[in-house]
Amino acid sequence: MNIIESRLKSSDKVLELGTGIGFISAYCAKILGNDNIYTYEANPFMEHVIREMYDKNNVDPKFEIALVGDKNSGNEFVAQNDFLSSSQKAARKDGKKISVPLLNLNAIIQKYVPSYLVMDIEGNELEVFSVIDFKSIFKVQFELHPSLLTHDEIDFIFRKLADNHFVKDEIVSTEKNYYFERKKLSS
Repeated sequence: MNIIESRLKSSDKVLELGTGIGFISAYCAKILGNDNIYTYEANPFMEHVIREMYDKNNVDPKFEIALVGDKNSGNEFVAQNDFLSSSQKAARKDGKKISVPLLNLNAIIQKYVPSYLVMDIEGNELEVFSVIDFKSIFKVQFELHPSLLTHDEIDFIFRKLADNHFVKDEIVSTEKNYYFERKKLSS
C-alpha cells in the first residue's frame, strides 16, 4: 500500500493481477475512478469478499474471476483454506483444485492500455513475466515469493524488467515488494 500511495498518479490506469480482498483496487478506484482499474482474481471463493470491499468503499472497478496468462498457462488453480496461499503452485493438504477461466494477458494489455501493473499472485510471477508484452506499462509493482521460485527464475524476472528498460526504485522497494519504473521514450 505504501508503494501505491507514493507512486500512483492521476494519469495512471491500473492492471491488478491477484485482487486478494480487493483493498488495493478499491483504493485505486477511489483515486482514479472505476473506469481506470482492471483487476483479476483466480480464486472464485474470494468474490463475495471483494464485492463487499467494493460496496463498502462505493467503487466498482472492472473485476473478473480469472487466471491471466497465455494459452500455455493452464486454467487449474488451487484454492486453499488460507486464501492468501491460494495459487497455481503445488497444493497443501487443505487445497482444492478447481478450473477457472484463463484470459490472455497481452490481449488485456492491448485492450485497456494500463500504465501501472500491480501483482500479488503467489509464485506465478514467472509465468506472467515469461509472456508479458509491457506495451503501455511503465510502472510494475509486485510481491515476490522466493520460497516458490528458484534463484534462476527470480534472475529471469529481474532480467526481463532490465531488458525492457525498467529500473528498480530503491526508495520504495522492500525485501519482498518491488517497484520498477521505466521512463517514457520521447518521440
